[in-house]
Formats: sequence, C-alpha cells, structure tokens
Amino acid sequence: MALKLVRESADWFGPLKAAAGGLCECIRIYRQVADNKDNFDKLAADIAERANILEQERKKGMSSDMQIHFDQLSKKLDDIHAQVLKKQDQHIALQVVQGDQNNKDIDSFFKEVQDAYEKCKDQVLFTIGRDTKKIANLLEDHTIQNMPYSQKAFHYVDVGNGHSREGCTPGTRQKILKDIEEWVDGTSPVDTLGYWLCGMAGTGKSTIAQSVCNTMENKNLLAATFFCSRQIPECRDHSKIIPTVAYQMAQFSLTFAKELVTILQADSTKVSRPPSEQLDILLVKPWRKVISTGMHSYTPVVIIDALDECESIESVLSVLIPAIQTHKMPGLKFLLTSRPENHIYRHLNAPKPLPAESQVQKMYLHNVKESLVQADIAMYLSYKLQGLHIAQLDIEKLIKSSGKLFIYAATLVKYICDPDFPDLASSKVQEMTSMGSSPDKNQTQDLDELYSTILKNAIPERLTPGQRKDYLSIIHTIITAGRPLTCSVISELLGIQQKLVEATISQMQSVLYVSEQLIYTFHASFADYIVTEDRSGGMYCNEIEQHTLLSHATLNHMNNLRFNICDLPSSFLADKDVPDIEGRLKNISDILDYACTFWGYHIARGNGNQTLMKGLENFLENKSVFWIEAMNLMKKLPVCQENIDYVLQVSIHTWETTSEINSINLSCDGKTLVSGDDDGNIKLWNLFSGKEVDISIEGHDGPVYSVAFSEDGKRIVSGSSDKTVRLWDTSTGDQIGDPLQGHDDSVNSVAFSADGTRIVSGSNDRTIRLWHKDYTATGAQIGDPLQGHDDDVNSVAFSADGTRIVSGSDDKTIRVWDIATGGQIGGPLQGHDDYVNSVAFSADGTRIVSGSSDNTIRLWDTATGGQIGDPLQGHDYWVRSVAFSADGTRIVSGSSDSTI
Repeated sequence: MALKLVRESADWFGPLKAAAGGLCECIRIYRQVADNKDNFDKLAADIAERANILEQERKKGMSSDMQIHFDQLSKKLDDIHAQVLKKQDQHIALQVVQGDQNNKDIDSFFKEVQDAYEKCKDQVLFTIGRDTKKIANLLEDHTIQNMPYSQKAFHYVDVGNGHSREGCTPGTRQKILKDIEEWVDGTSPVDTLGYWLCGMAGTGKSTIAQSVCNTMENKNLLAATFFCSRQIPECRDHSKIIPTVAYQMAQFSLTFAKELVTILQADSTKVSRPPSEQLDILLVKPWRKVISTGMHSYTPVVIIDALDECESIESVLSVLIPAIQTHKMPGLKFLLTSRPENHIYRHLNAPKPLPAESQVQKMYLHNVKESLVQADIAMYLSYKLQGLHIAQLDIEKLIKSSGKLFIYAATLVKYICDPDFPDLASSKVQEMTSMGSSPDKNQTQDLDELYSTILKNAIPERLTPGQRKDYLSIIHTIITAGRPLTCSVISELLGIQQKLVEATISQMQSVLYVSEQLIYTFHASFADYIVTEDRSGGMYCNEIEQHTLLSHATLNHMNNLRFNICDLPSSFLADKDVPDIEGRLKNISDILDYACTFWGYHIARGNGNQTLMKGLENFLENKSVFWIEAMNLMKKLPVCQENIDYVLQVSIHTWETTSEINSINLSCDGKTLVSGDDDGNIKLWNLFSGKEVDISIEGHDGPVYSVAFSEDGKRIVSGSSDKTVRLWDTSTGDQIGDPLQGHDDSVNSVAFSADGTRIVSGSNDRTIRLWHKDYTATGAQIGDPLQGHDDDVNSVAFSADGTRIVSGSDDKTIRVWDIATGGQIGGPLQGHDDYVNSVAFSADGTRIVSGSSDNTIRLWDTATGGQIGDPLQGHDYWVRSVAFSADGTRIVSGSSDSTI
C-alpha cells in the first residue's frame, strides 16, 4: 500500500517522490525474505505517510526557501537508499539468517528516516511561519527600532569599496568547514550547542566564520551574527551583542519577533540592562516561545566572531556560556571564534566536568597540521596570483614563508598586487622570496618581517627625523583612534599637511584600506605588531604616549566650542523643528565631532600628566556646557556619560607590585604615593602615570608596617618589624642618619607632626615613643617611652596643633597623651569590645575617631573623653582604618569585609 501511494502520487515534488519511492522498493524486497514483516510494513507506511504530509504543506505554496529543505530531505533519503542497496548487494539469505543484525539495521534505517522527515517538517513549518511581511511590520515597532543593536556587526555589511567580507577561497579549509557543518546539522559524534573556533592571530578564523555564515544562510539556518571589531566603537561594545542577536532573530522568526515586542512593550528599558539580564529577557524567553511551537529538530545557529576584539567580553561570556551548557536555549546553536586568550578560555572551559552534550566543542586552528594549512595556502596563493606568471619555485617559497598564517599570505597578495604599482609585482616577489627565515623562529617572526618590509618601503630613507616622526605619527594615530578617521581629520589632529597623510596611506595599501573616506586596518595583527616594541622596533607605537598626544589634540580642538554653535534661531524651538537643521549641523566640523566624541577615550588611555589634567580642568570649567549642547544636537547625549565615565577611570588606577603592601601615604601636594611592603622595601609612585619612581629605598630587615610623608614632602618615616624607625630622603632614596632604635618589638605605626619637627611611633612592645626633629642624630628620642597600654599599640596620630598624641591598642582602649609632659590626659577611652586598629584626630582636635575588630567605628569627645552617640555600625568584619575629612563633617572607613 505504501509503495502504491508513492507511485500513484504523480503530482508530488519530483526528487522527493523518486527518493521515497526508491526506498520503499528496497523495503519491499527485504520484506519478501524476512520473518518479521511487520517492521518493514511499519517503516514503509511511515515513509509514505510523512512524505504525504510534507507534500500537502508544499502544495500550499512552494517558496525557494522551502525548496531548499525538500532538496535536503531528498538527498538524505537518497543516501539512506544507497545504504540499503549496499546491504542488498550482500546475500539476502545470509542477512535473514542473521536476524538480530537485520532487526538492528531496520531500526537504524527507521530512525534515520524518521529524523530526516522530522527535521524537514520542522524546517518547512518554520519557513511557513516566517511571514516576512508580518515580521517587517513588527520590526517597525518603536520598541524594536530603539534597541541598541549594531548593524555594522552583521556578517553581510560592506567592509570597504563595495566589498563584503570574504569567505574561504573555493577548495580551501574543507575539513574544518565540513566539521562545523556537521556540528550544526547534528551529525557530528557529539551534538553540543556551543562550538569555539580558536586560533592565533592570522590563522583565518573570521574568513572561516564568513564561509559558515554563507553556507548556513543558504540553508536558512543562520539566525544571527555579530562580527566584533576593535576598530569600530559599536562593534567592540559588549553591551550591543545580545540586543544585536535578538534583533536579527526577530527577523528570522515571526514567533520570536512577536514575543520580543510583547516583552519590550511591557518595559522598553529592559534592553539597557546588563548582559546578565539581557540574555534572559531578549533571547531566552523569546526563544522558548519558538520552541513551544514544536520546533525540536530545527537547529539554527548564531555566529559571534572575534570575541577578543570586544571590550569587557567577559560580562557576556559569563552568562552566555552557562546558558549554552545548561541548554537554556535548546536547539539554538552558537559558533564563537577568538584568539586563545586566558580571559576567554576561562569562561569556555567548564570549572567542573560536564556531560559531553553540555560542553562547548573546541577546535584549535593553530594545532592543525602545518602540511594541511600549507596545502590550503598553496591553493589560495595560486588562485590569487594567477596571471602574474610567477615561477613555481617562487610560489613554493611564498607558501613556505606563510607557515600556518593565512594573514601572511593575504598580506603578501595585497603587497604584490598593489593596483597603484602593477609593474612592481615581479620585484616585490623577488623581495619577499629573498627574505631569510630562521629555523628557530617564533610564531610571528615571518609576519613581523613582512610588516617591517611594507613599512620601510612606505617610509622613504631620505626623510629627516622630523618627517619620519610625522609618517609614524600618522600610522600610530590610525592604530589608536577611537574610530576609523578620514585623512582630513588625521591631518587636523596632528597638525600635518593632508597631502602627507594621503601619501602615507597610499603607500600602505597592503595593510590599510579606505572605505567611504575612512581608513581601516585589514587585520588586527598589524596593530598588534605596531604596539609591541620587541616586534616592531623603530616603528613601535607607544600607546600611552600616542593617546596622550591625541588627548591634548582633542581638548585643544574643543576650545572651538561656543554657545549656540549651530546658530539656532530660537531656544523655544525643538531641534526637529529648526529650519535646515542638517545644514546648521555642518558648523560642527568632522574634527570637532571626533574630539567631542572621543576625548575621554584618549584621556583614559593616556599618562594623565599634570599638563593634560590642567587642560581637562579648563575644559570642564569653561567648555563642558557647550560640549553637551553640541552632543545633544548630534544626538550623542549617551556618549557624554561614556566620556565622564572615562574621566572617572583616570582617577582610579590599579598598580601591580612585587610584594604585599602594608601601608600607604599620600604626599601633601598629591603627586606622590609612598608604600611600605612586606618584603622590607619602600616604594614611591607617580600618581599621574601610575609608574614606580626610579628610586631605591632599602634598609629594613623585615616587613614595613607603616610609612608617612613629612609636610614638605622631603622626608619619609617608616616603621618595621625589625623594631626600628627610619628616615629617608625622597629625592635620593638615601637613609638619613642611623635607624631610630629603642623599641623592643615590631613598630606598627609612625607619623610626623604637622610642623615636621617630631615623629611618633607605636609598637608591639606596648609603648609609644617620641623622636626629635634632628633627623641626623642617633638615639634622638624625646623623653621616656609613653607607657600605659597593656597590649600591642596598633595606631598613633598627632593632633593638628602638635600638642597631643592619640593611640589605639589591642587592649581595646584609646589613650590621649600630652606631648609636653609625656603624661596621659584623662583615663583610657573605653567602649570597644575588640582590638582598636586605627585612630585619628579631627582637624580642630575636638574629636577622635576609632576603628576596631569589633566591626564598629566610634566617635569620642576629646574634652570629656566620652563617646559621642552610638557606635557607627555597618561593616561585617574588622575595621582596619579610619580618617576624618578635612572639614570634619565626614568619616571614611576601610574594613576587612572589602568595603569602604
């Protein structure tokens, strides 16, 4: 009956009818000699029934997308048919005798056919559900249009001169592409939802990703893409990845689009939430709605390329990877590509063993056999250089020098085939093939030599040092700019003639290209080369210095900001109602646009020197209001906050040290920081650059527990576990005089009096000692030790007028001392239930603040010795340090609970 149904269905889709009919005929032959005929009847009936269901759907309307799925099903049935025929070629009687094996074969074929039909059905139904007109209408909804997505990150966007991103040269990377395609189709050994294509710079990740995009798009399986790029601000912004994927998936699925619109209409602010919330709102919930319609075997793919070129990508990976591993979006696959960088690997490598299907599948391009890569590069170079009549021996040399780096081969092609200098192709081939190669070369050596050759040819030998500096400054500006720039903007930023900028760019078409007058680098490896001194040598770009230069340039250009820069006729008109608003916006030049948008970007990456900070202060005081006005007219108000955030970053620096730091103190002029280390060293730090001052201060034989500057900043006092107090000259790092000795245990705290004439120290020997202003004297102790504490003294401080000392101890008390008499003033200040770790006077000397291991802060009246109010509570662990603000109205505290 099943075979008859297929035969008599003359109007069925031809390839499907032939494939289903052939398979049913094979099953009929098997049935004639088999004992268990029911299995064969069931399989044949199922094939016929499923084919009929699909045929009814096809008759409702056959789009080109649907035809793709029917073709795929027909091919799959033909493959199964071929397997059955292979079995038939064996002796039928033998197959029947081996009944168990026969039944296994039947089960296997049955499952394959079921899966093939089920997949085709889901694909067809999904295609039918993709009503493009309805989706288009939904995408016009303002909630969707206002999503912060990046169209420039789509895989099909123009990357310059009317060209789209290139996929792999035909015939190359076939094994890799086949493995990825099988993973998407679910026919690979392990069916996972995540796939990480990892490779060193220049191994061809993005080109492979583009080829996969093209293939999946032809199969109607490409749900969304995001190609990261460090050159384009919106393509390096991690916060745009999830909204961009969601926007494209709304284009891909009507059900997804409907659910997304419903979610955003309820609360449109959800698109601006952090990635941890974005993922659930914009992807997980809408996709689960799609899955609920029964699409279980349809597995579209999302492709995110070059994760390493996206800033703060960890915040996306920290939520996306667990979602992939736990199948929060079942059936939706993610192909990710990146370099093998630790901050990415850490997220892609599960912290604990997971089932195979929950892992992210990994492929390391740099581990592919060199012979396979070389074969692909040979095919690529032969294809690209055909017509140049290059000797085969020279081609082989070029192939060998490329190693495993496709970017080397691609850059060779651009260099040799420069359209502006076609007559130089032969000489360039000879130049490239004559370059030596060391057998113990590192991974980038040949690429570095290639880039060096290109740069040397672009920068003529005859240039003066000043001209050479201009050439390099142009290249360095392209590398460090916040976005791609035009020649005119580079010219104005650097104060260099535009003709020189244009000449430099024209000489470097092997590594740079121009699109809509904007200049881009072809590949991130060129920027890596330029900013690594060991690789680029004399061509090196010091990023900090270049960003500092561009910081000055952008601030200088913003001096041109003024009130009503676009000459609007009235402040009572909305911008949209102003006549010829587009024409008036031309008052904001391209260079001023760039300066207003990226001044903070450069300042955050510069050295923060005093001149730059003064320029920033001048801008904030005199031009910031005009800047906000200009940004509003350019519809860039959100970027104002980004720039302010960058300025805040300048004030927060993290500096790596070689040892644990026990104490820090800031000089009175706010320029220098001193630190006391666990290794016994004392270090000075430049607060503007964050760099250690090149002065060695060494002498202590144990950890330094306390350091302090004198008022004039010329001296440092330090206390150590070696029981000594030492004085240091800040200009030379030399010790002043001999160590101040007298304590019998570790010195925990030291301080200068405000006039710099005296030093106080507190020790584990339970005493406080006062030292003379005569730094060069030895044994310059003033009077006897101040005694009274019953345990270690942890903290000491002078009053502003220099007449009193306050101390805090492990005996849970605070004591105040009269410097003139050496006597204790009043009784101990009691109230803490644990060690007192830090004490300080207010500027007017009327109050004392203390912090304790009882997790509280307490305020004391110096006149009465009484506690002022209740303990200040809030910390969950020991209070380590306390201080008053200069006006005495606020207190700051630091605790072992990691809070301030």
